[in-house]
Amino acid sequence: MSHMKAGVLALAAAACFFNSHVLQAQGPDENRGLDVFVLDLMDQFRRSQSNQERRLLVNQIGKCGKKAAIAADLLIGLLADKDEEMRRLAIRGLGSTGETVAIPQIRKHLSSPSPETRLAAVSALASLGDFSAVPDLVKALKDPDSGIRANAAACLGISGMQDPHAFMPLIWCLHDPDYGVRLHASGSIRQYDGVEKVVPLIEILSEGDEHLSTNAASALDGYYKSDTAVKAFERLWNRLDDLRKKVWGAFGIVKGFNSEKAFLDLQALVKDSSPEVRANAVTAIGLLCEFEKDRRERILKSAFKDESAEVRARSIACLILLNLKRNLEIYLKALEDPSPKVVARAVHKLSVSSAPESVRPLIEVFNSSELFLSKQELLVEVHIALNGITGANLKILSWHPERMYKQWLEWYEFEGYVKFPPEKK
Repeated sequence: MSHMKAGVLALAAAACFFNSHVLQAQGPDENRGLDVFVLDLMDQFRRSQSNQERRLLVNQIGKCGKKAAIAADLLIGLLADKDEEMRRLAIRGLGSTGETVAIPQIRKHLSSPSPETRLAAVSALASLGDFSAVPDLVKALKDPDSGIRANAAACLGISGMQDPHAFMPLIWCLHDPDYGVRLHASGSIRQYDGVEKVVPLIEILSEGDEHLSTNAASALDGYYKSDTAVKAFERLWNRLDDLRKKVWGAFGIVKGFNSEKAFLDLQALVKDSSPEVRANAVTAIGLLCEFEKDRRERILKSAFKDESAEVRARSIACLILLNLKRNLEIYLKALEDPSPKVVARAVHKLSVSSAPESVRPLIEVFNSSELFLSKQELLVEVHIALNGITGANLKILSWHPERMYKQWLEWYEFEGYVKFPPEKK
């Protein structure tokens, strides 16, 4: 209850601020574009007197990617801000802009006493293509913080950052006790071209260490068409008699061979007692690209009813890979989910679908204010999705969900009803 109360107070504070300083930031659409949206956010930042809202605005600027390049000077100036979190947000934002002019200033933060700031700097340098950051990334693979190790492993897979000296450290990360580190390491290893990576991974598969073998199989994903890799996958799958262990290697294994047994094993894991195992099994089934779509779809739709928010979010993500029109009802139903993560996945998919029947349900999301306590940026995501689908070009007059709901509902009742009628039951 204390967390809920704190969240309500934080949201109320944000609402008071934006009501007294009318937010003119306008969601991007085909006519305005992200560049104007960024300019609006910059203007609001300069007028803001609240550090909390300034952080939120900088975070949104950074999410605009290369269009945020027009805010590069502002972000560079914030690298000297007295607030540590503000400096980190500015570093991350600069990393997404593609502006290499910021590299010298970002490099200064590699010596920050804060490990989170150091990692933000290394990640930004990697995003900007500064190859000199590789040694720092490799060093971060041994950081005591698992989050830093995982992010460093992910950065070493970014295009232009693959260094032969990072390959074996990534291999050993497959034995890391943290699942996130293992997952990101296997993903980065797949970005390294050439068969030279297959040999040590196949050797790991034959060592008999089941925990390490399954992660190695995941890293071999990109080689699933190789006869050698396919045989290794099959040996591994048959060797693991515990179904729950199989799921850890499933991401790579399922592409290795079109096995009916593997599919049935994964189907059983979707009903496992562990939410983590169920979530991974759902993802693995979603990756069975060459397996019967109808059978996969039935399982994924069933998983959407799971009590775990992570399982539901994974099922939505996998259904997105199949067929939007056929699964539109699921995406609309996901908008009513109590988990912000599930709703965010559905909002993203509906925003690119331009489905007219999604307008009214998207407006209703604003009426579920509890969603925004832990994920306030969801407000902006829903607003941008609605502007993109409808072309309404509405401005954000308040960041309070109830007022945003009223704003969009008034537009719908006066203008949108005819063009975007509610879905017939």
